Parts: sequence; C-alpha cells; structure tokens
Amino acid sequence: SGGGEGLMELEGYGLRAAVAWAWDVSEAVVILDPEPGYSVNARLSAPPGFSEEDGRRLIQGALQTALGIRVEEETSESDVYVLEASTEAGAPRPALAGEDAHPGLMSWGWGRLLGTVTMSEAAKALSGEMERPVIDESEVLGLRSLDLEWKGGDQPDRNRALGAVGLHLAPARRRVTSYRVSL
Repeated sequence: SGGGEGLMELEGYGLRAAVAWAWDVSEAVVILDPEPGYSVNARLSAPPGFSEEDGRRLIQGALQTALGIRVEEETSESDVYVLEASTEAGAPRPALAGEDAHPGLMSWGWGRLLGTVTMSEAAKALSGEMERPVIDESEVLGLRSLDLEWKGGDQPDRNRALGAVGLHLAPARRRVTSYRVSL
C-alpha cells in the first residue's frame, strides 16, 4: 500500500486484507469464508485536504460496488488478548513520541513492532501475529515510539519484548465487532 497527500493505493491485497485496510481494522476481525482467489488493487487520488477517513469511506464503497460484496458489522463475545500496562510502581512505559514525530508503523508483524503509534494501533498490529483481536486496555495515552523485536511466534520472547516497555498480553473474553463479508 502507499499514500501521501491525497493519494491512497492498495496493490495486490487479498480481499480480507483490503477490507481490513478500508475499514481500518485488524484482519483478525474480518470474517470471510472462503477467501476468493483474487487480489485487489485500488487507487484514490483526491484534492489536498481530503481526509484519510473520507478516502477510506470511498474505498469501502468502491470495494462493495466493484466486487459485489457486502460488509456488515456484527458484535459478539469472543476470545481476545488484552494489551495491558504493568501496575507495578516505577514500571517502564513506551517512550512518548516527540512533537515532530510522524505517526505510523514502519514495520510490524511476525516478531516486529516499529513505529510511532497509539497503544490501540499497536494492539491492532499485534492481532495479526496473535491471530485473534488484541484489545488495548493499557491506559497508556498519546503517541508512543516503539522499537520491539522478538522471535516470531515465540510467546516467551514476545512477552520479554513487551515487558521491557511495561506491557503484556492477557487472554480474555470481550465483546468484539467483526466485519462479515458476504460474496
């Protein structure tokens, strides 16, 4: 994917990934069975000042119209992981980003989380590796600079990396909004 002032571009995305991007959610909450065997390309060029939110809404409509799909929200009780902050006195916290920081993830997925994001964005990125939703309940506010690395799929190593900045994941059940794609 790419972007910039007034430009949004997806290239070679599977339908699940394209829906997750357009609705700004984790792939872990997109229900699609079966995954069709095609990829999605979308490009939006808009005038300066056009918001990312408006662009995502346009791409949502384009995906539904062009592909003949329907995306509906549904809420249910689900197994999740909760991203929590340590309650120990003096526990570390992810570093606050500077005023000149540019928000966004530079690298995420299987064993990596690098960028300047809110904890809810970090939780969304972690859900890809966890293969289920990760809900932010850390109460860590503001943009945070993260540079975490662990051996992908290695729970003790992931716990060590998160623990170094005072975070951990706990299994739980929560009400989750999923996005069901009807073909």
